[in-house]
Amino acid sequence: MIKLIASDMDGTLLNKQMQISSENIAAIKEAQAKGVEFLVATGRAPSESQGILAKAGLHTGFINLNGAMVFNTAGKLIVNEPIPKDQSIKINKLLKDSGFYFEIVAADNVYSDSRLRRIANFSDLLVDLNKKLTFKKAVSFAAGSDEIMRIKYVSDFKDLLEKPDFEAMKFVAFHPDGPKVFKHIREEIGKMGDLIVTCTSEFSRNNQAGHLIGEGKTPAEAVKEVGMVVEGINALPAAVQLAETYKVDMPIVMTVNEIVNEGLDPKDAVNALLQRDLKSETPLPSINDVFEESVLRKTRKSGMKRVITYGTFDLLHYGHINLLRRAKELGDYLIVGLSTDEFNWNEKQKKCYFTYEQRKQLLESVRYVDLVIPECGWDQKRKDVHEYHVDTFVMGDDWKGQFDFLEEEGAEVVYLPRTPEISTTRIKKDLNK
Repeated sequence: MIKLIASDMDGTLLNKQMQISSENIAAIKEAQAKGVEFLVATGRAPSESQGILAKAGLHTGFINLNGAMVFNTAGKLIVNEPIPKDQSIKINKLLKDSGFYFEIVAADNVYSDSRLRRIANFSDLLVDLNKKLTFKKAVSFAAGSDEIMRIKYVSDFKDLLEKPDFEAMKFVAFHPDGPKVFKHIREEIGKMGDLIVTCTSEFSRNNQAGHLIGEGKTPAEAVKEVGMVVEGINALPAAVQLAETYKVDMPIVMTVNEIVNEGLDPKDAVNALLQRDLKSETPLPSINDVFEESVLRKTRKSGMKRVITYGTFDLLHYGHINLLRRAKELGDYLIVGLSTDEFNWNEKQKKCYFTYEQRKQLLESVRYVDLVIPECGWDQKRKDVHEYHVDTFVMGDDWKGQFDFLEEEGAEVVYLPRTPEISTTRIKKDLNK
């Protein structure tokens, strides 16, 4: 019987809107009703994480700040392990002397001594996480995000750390060149004793074990050399069982399981993964999604007129451009619902030359287009009109009359004449002659 469920927060419990879905809320409450304890484990401070759960009507235990603070379900603090003050002051000096940008996390807040460097470092991180995001766009998002900028700024960390009642729970250091530049910092902090330096790269236990296995060591040898628990290996059986139970396609997890538990050669595993048929698993990258949602909120507040149109836009041609140009002329902000590969094949019996991601990239390069969203079904148009606060719905005149029902949703419906001498179908026929 399951007695405890421990869940990560960012990227697991929270969706791309940084919220807990109604389905997850219901599942957590059902588990708690059956006597299962639910625990949230996160690097966030209590002030950041507990409010999100409370807003969702959930009462759980928390492991905050990577284990520095632990709260039970009743909200009682049962573990509190701040970094000793003398060590905090030494770490501050070490990082300052090395020229790194860093932040100090306390129980109540995150502290920075430079707003400009925080924006720059988060922008670097966003671009690193999403290669399709430009640095300019990342800066715009970071500077305007309450979630990112809602911290406290101080002029001097040393003054903060020397306050008698201030407790530093965690230092977070940043550098665009990655963890390799922190090697000497890690060594110096290691000499202080009773402190741990963590990193999502080469200092990660899972990462170390993976590299050792890739170098030819067995999983058992890799774990022994790491010298600590490698939770990713321990979690594999449960991940595989859940994937099979709920019929979720998890090719990387399954492949790692074959390497760890079935003796598959890592080189053969990588080759097999790279030779899989490409498909879109996340039609909207999460960072782009959050950024565009913030832009949409601003357009609503400023009274901008929003226009939406739909299509496949395969083999993009000047007829498409004409349609997009005329659609944009009807308002200020143009949204394009781009038919996904699955929707095209299952509902339209249409096979595209370019994939969804390729077609999306082409559309995003057109200056008339402000936002591209996935069109996954015929019936989503009503929802989109409300979700994106659409003022005008536009389609080609070959669909005339078929979307008049959207006027009942408050949108003006406009059918624009197609460019008569060009179409994707005609291009394909001409190419096949």
